[in-house]
Amino acid sequence: MPFSTATAAPKPYSTGRRNAFLAALERHGLRGSMGRVGAAGDNAAMESFFALLQENVLNRRVWPTRDQLWIAIVSWIETRYLRRRRQAGLG
Repeated sequence: MPFSTATAAPKPYSTGRRNAFLAALERHGLRGSMGRVGAAGDNAAMESFFALLQENVLNRRVWPTRDQLWIAIVSWIETRYLRRRRQAGLG
């Protein structure tokens, strides 16, 4: 399962929140990413994707297992996100 290869970047909060975020990453075997200051445009597409994913999948219900969540994410990408993105370019 590709969860172990995921990266995440903390939002610019206080040091306490940053440390809690980094501890959560470590607990789950994830690696944090680091962007350059002033390069927000580079992350805009991914931030948009993850905002839609959170709104349409993650916040809808509690997922009892990682496998169920994984299936829900892949299903959403294949049936909703990619379909919407492809059709948006067709005019």
